[in-house]
Amino acid sequence: MGCRILIERDYACFYCSTSMVAFGPLMADEEEAESFMKWLPDDPRVYEEKKLLDLFSQFQEEREVENDRANN
Repeated sequence: MGCRILIERDYACFYCSTSMVAFGPLMADEEEAESFMKWLPDDPRVYEEKKLLDLFSQFQEEREVENDRANN
């Protein structure tokens, strides 16, 4: 039981395996979802929806900066 990643053809998202409810942002793929889950300091289920979406935006911005540095 816990937070899992649901993978569809065009996206991925989190779901709670206890309640079987999907939540949080839609992510591009399994790799992005796994990276975001590892980046979060706590289990994604503890965050209110707005906070989780704000953290996802922060995560994406940080990844973009890292990718820009790696490409320069």
